[in-house]
Amino acid sequence: MHGGPIRQMLLGFHYSDYYINAYAFNQYLASQGYVVVSVNYRTGTGYGRDFRRAKNQGPRGASEYQDVVAAAKYLQAMPQVNAVKMCL
Repeated sequence: MHGGPIRQMLLGFHYSDYYINAYAFNQYLASQGYVVVSVNYRTGTGYGRDFRRAKNQGPRGASEYQDVVAAAKYLQAMPQVNAVKMCL
């Protein structure tokens, strides 16, 4: 998971030092055989105003938390993922 809803995880190296390290670590884990998911919360930047101001965001409905739960359920459904060994 990345730093919060108003930030954006890019599909590649990021302009922020933190995200450079996070992306590199995700790549390392994937190279070691782990399945890695990086949640880009529905209130992140770069996808337009409707995405940025998603219904039920933050304390009004925890859409960001729901995004993490949806990602976990998606991973659990993948045949190559051992759901017993999953961690967030």
